[in-house]
Amino acid sequence: MLIISNYIILKNGLINTYQEKELGIYKRYNPIIQELIEELRGKQHEFDNHLQALKLMLADDNLNENIDTIKNYIKDLEIKNDLGNLIKLDNKILASLLYSKKKKSEEKGTILNIEIKNYMMQFKNYELVEIIGTLIDNALETKVDKNIVYLKIHKENDMNVIEVKNKHPYLSQNVILNMFKKGFSTKSGNRGYGLYNLKNIVNAAKGTIEVSNLKDEIDEENYVAIKIRIN
Repeated sequence: MLIISNYIILKNGLINTYQEKELGIYKRYNPIIQELIEELRGKQHEFDNHLQALKLMLADDNLNENIDTIKNYIKDLEIKNDLGNLIKLDNKILASLLYSKKKKSEEKGTILNIEIKNYMMQFKNYELVEIIGTLIDNALETKVDKNIVYLKIHKENDMNVIEVKNKHPYLSQNVILNMFKKGFSTKSGNRGYGLYNLKNIVNAAKGTIEVSNLKDEIDEENYVAIKIRIN
């Protein structure tokens, strides 16, 4: 009976802790969700104008000559419309997190490109916020000129994949092996707990973390990519 009583107390304590964390996340991000909705409403007129421009190009007699122009125009619109992609997310907490990070990147003069191919990620809100928030913050805090950050949320073989890459000097194998250890950091003034906590969450979910250096084919710069796979 004592063992059963202790188990019930422990279980209820964990449930209450989980509920408190979830409630805290909702309180924090609900105002940001409203801000995102208002901004999207404000952009409606802008996209109506783009739609009108496309219609005019399609109605032009020289349509074949305009194909490349139309393709490039649509590509530019897709890049600008990443806020529209956020509202499609089933998880509105994640949508508001990405919106706030987008704003933060603009303040820093950094480009944050968001590509979402998986709109139905099922995960605890506070853990998802910590994983993606840590990855983006880590990418934004690099003191690299004209930094560019790419976030991609998609699926690979039924696995949820979160991938962030950013412009960064080449990381040695020694740094990669130690970057998720408690207290380790390559940034001055940073206590190095973000990636350590992220690793614990991913491990608890039986996920994997992969870190690699990638040379960009266009600008020939080195990028550091962190890819997380979770069931």
